[in-house]
Amino acid sequence: AMSLWARDQGFNVTAVDIDKDLFKLDDIPWVQADLNQVFPLEDSSADILVGLEIIEHLENQYHFMREIARVLKPGGSAIISTPNEHNIQNRWYYFKSGFYGDSRTVIMEDDPELPMKHINSIPLSMLELTWRRAGLECAAMAVSRYRRWAKLLWPFVYPLQWLTLRSRLIRRVKDPAARARNRRVYDLLMDNRTIMG
Repeated sequence: AMSLWARDQGFNVTAVDIDKDLFKLDDIPWVQADLNQVFPLEDSSADILVGLEIIEHLENQYHFMREIARVLKPGGSAIISTPNEHNIQNRWYYFKSGFYGDSRTVIMEDDPELPMKHINSIPLSMLELTWRRAGLECAAMAVSRYRRWAKLLWPFVYPLQWLTLRSRLIRRVKDPAARARNRRVYDLLMDNRTIMG
C-alpha cells in the first residue's frame, strides 16, 4: 500500500521485502532482501527510505540503522515506524508483567511464524541510541493515534516517571554534553505524543 501510494504521488519507488509472495504489485520494481543482512542497494542511492513496522522484527536494529545511513544520499530522510513501547499503557504493562505490550509472551525459537513476531521490541531510549550511533538524528516524531483510556493511567504513571527520569537523566549527570543528550531523550520520553500515542 505504501509503495502504491508513493508511486501515485510521483515518487520513483523501489520496494524491498524478504518474500516476493508478500509483495503483490507487478508494476513497481522490487528487490528481495533480508534486512538483517547488508541491503542490496548502492551507497548514497536513496533520497528517502521508508521502513514501516520492520525494525521490531529484525535481530539487529543497529545494523538496520547503519544500513539506512549508508544507503541514504547526503541530506536524505528516513521514515521509520514501530510500535510505541513507551506509551503509558505499555509502561504500565511492562511494570506489571516485565513484558512490553507488543510481545506479551515468550517466543519460541522454532516458531514457524518467527519472522512475523516482534522479536525485538524497542523502547524509545534504545531506538534513539540506534539512530545516534548510525550518525542519524530525529527531525520529527509523530503518532498514528491516541489511546483514549491512557488518560486514566496518566495521573498514576506520569508523575512517577517525571520524577524518576528527570533525576536519573538530568539532575545526576554532571557532564554538560551528556546532560544535553539526556535532555533530548528525556524530552522524547515525556512528550505527550509518546505517552498518549
